[in-house]
Amino acid sequence: VGFTDAGTAPASATSWTDAARPVSMRHFYRVRATDVSGRSAASAIAHAVSRPAAVTQAAGTSLTTSQVVLNWRDTSGDTGYRIERSTDNVTFTQIATVGTNVPSYAAAGLAVGANYWFRITPLSPFGDSVGTVISGSTRLQSVGGLAFASKTSSALTIQWQGVTNATGYRIERSTDGTTFTTLANVGGVTSYADTSVVPLGEYYYRVIATNATAQGVNPLAI
Repeated sequence: VGFTDAGTAPASATSWTDAARPVSMRHFYRVRATDVSGRSAASAIAHAVSRPAAVTQAAGTSLTTSQVVLNWRDTSGDTGYRIERSTDNVTFTQIATVGTNVPSYAAAGLAVGANYWFRITPLSPFGDSVGTVISGSTRLQSVGGLAFASKTSSALTIQWQGVTNATGYRIERSTDGTTFTTLANVGGVTSYADTSVVPLGEYYYRVIATNATAQGVNPLAI
């Protein structure tokens, strides 16, 4: 077996960490003491297989009120991944495992408009890798009952039904029914008066429920 110098440690040290080793490979090590006169004989050889690297580019995406889809970049040398979930980023519970080369998981059965933390850990018979934690939120319900409350030449007032778990609403406006821009963000109210309209102008509106971590699904326009 051929050896190359991997690093040095102070005279008082009795341990050393190889942070630059390739993952999922067996590595062999030996130690020599040194002083001004040279090196000692080598120690007995120790060996170990390095664990897989942690996942990267992990993200959670939600398009529904009860599911968050997790995606990450596949690592090498793993035998699969353990998926855990938490509501406080402290206590995690395992919810699934997926096989090797499966860098995605759909976490379902979640509460509406709620934030969760997920930990993704590559598995290996030689030891698990470091878990990667990401957060993701389910969507709030879509706003219902959106309608015009009043119309004048200088103001259009819209109203809607409140959404559970929403702390605010984003009002969006369009002049063509296709391209919408944010007009205002409001708190715990269920109506809004747009006083920036011009006479005979045509306007479309939609309202999206929001809270600190989530927003509503499928906004319908009037």
